[in-house]
Amino acid sequence: MKIFIAATIIFILCLILDVIYDQQLWDVNTRITKYMQKQQTPGLQSMFNFFSNWINIFPGIALLMFIFTENKLASIIYMCLIQFTISFNSILKNVYHQPRPYWIESDIVALSCNKEFGKPSGHAMGSLMMSFLLPLMVLPNTFYKKPKLIKSIIICFASIWTFMTALSRIYLGMHSIGQILLGWIYSSYFILIYLLYMHQPIIEYFKNRLSSIDRSISWKLVLIVGLSTLIWISISLLFCFLNEKNIYLDQTKLTLWVNAIYIKCPDQTEILQINSSQVFQNYCLNKSFEITFIFFIILGIKLSNGKYKEEEFILNYLQLNWKQKCFRFLLLIIPLSTVKFLDFINSDNVWVMIFGYKDYTLECVLWINPYFWIFKIIKIFQFKY
Repeated sequence: MKIFIAATIIFILCLILDVIYDQQLWDVNTRITKYMQKQQTPGLQSMFNFFSNWINIFPGIALLMFIFTENKLASIIYMCLIQFTISFNSILKNVYHQPRPYWIESDIVALSCNKEFGKPSGHAMGSLMMSFLLPLMVLPNTFYKKPKLIKSIIICFASIWTFMTALSRIYLGMHSIGQILLGWIYSSYFILIYLLYMHQPIIEYFKNRLSSIDRSISWKLVLIVGLSTLIWISISLLFCFLNEKNIYLDQTKLTLWVNAIYIKCPDQTEILQINSSQVFQNYCLNKSFEITFIFFIILGIKLSNGKYKEEEFILNYLQLNWKQKCFRFLLLIIPLSTVKFLDFINSDNVWVMIFGYKDYTLECVLWINPYFWIFKIIKIFQFKY
């Protein structure tokens, strides 16, 4: 409890300092970004684009570990935490509604193009959480057993990746230093509290429930997660509504920002409106619906009566040949891949984007019902989970 109190006090102080020194950090960032962009070379831009665009390598690693390793629960929880972070960041962006540097600084070039609000940085929050929680959560047994040198190398790699991702966002004109630091503050606090007080109880609950033939996760848990998701989405809708009605946003500024997006983004060919689904509060609302992933995972486990015994899985997995392992991989990837064509949907209606572009409807159905039959197929081929 002492750690929780101390961490919370430091967290609140950091939030206060962010408000106090926001403008100073913005001014320093403007000078740094202008200097970095003047040194622009194709190699330098390719390097920073790599760190900016390849942040999703970590969820990909977690997916492979879910398929091919025994630590399945931690892999699923890790992916749920990623979705939570994306959703939380999107709500925060609607709360802060701060512009990106390239929107208002005429000398800053848009070397990438993001159209939602900029504070706090989603890349900063995501890269810090993904790179540090992957070894600490998904590979805990192997990580903690490694020699100190190997652990130091892993932590050093995670730190360098996080720093380079943040630096790339500054170089590309997408974020200010203050937006980066605030993203790190939120993620650091969440990682600390989650690992100390939440991770082990969650793991133990699911292990106990899913390893029992007579029990599964309770409907009470499904209801709690469902109500929490509904409340979360309602909060997101509230801030989206406030921004949409310009309750505490200046219409003139929004017009200037959307014009900057159209002029500076090289791939932007259509004229955007302030209330377009692709920009500002609507895009943030779209991303905030990522939280529903957690609810549908829980509901899918409940409806399919999913079971998981770690010891049995390890023994059964050792008996599989490489063809059987590849077949297991295809059984998971092919159904999810079939809905990815919807990613090409582009509409000014935010609800079409939420339930179409993000594949929510179909992916949720896939998690709930067809995987139940896939598990049956697995048993036919004796690929036991």
